[in-house]
Amino acid sequence: MDEIWERAVEIALDGQTDYASARTLTLDGAVKCVQGRLPPPSLLEKFQNLQHLSIANIGVSSLEQFPRGGGRRV
Repeated sequence: MDEIWERAVEIALDGQTDYASARTLTLDGAVKCVQGRLPPPSLLEKFQNLQHLSIANIGVSSLEQFPRGGGRRV
């Protein structure tokens, strides 16, 4: 499942490879989470300056393991 999330992020960033400079990440409907899980924390932690993350329509059932910190809006 991690590879699927990584591919979804690559597509959302449209070829941008500097995750640290990304301020917005939209993953709406990019992955359907059968188990209701978020992307692995290690993937989201790469986005040091992320301010807005959109994860609508992916089937997440809990934000329990969502990375804390930063000024991001979900």
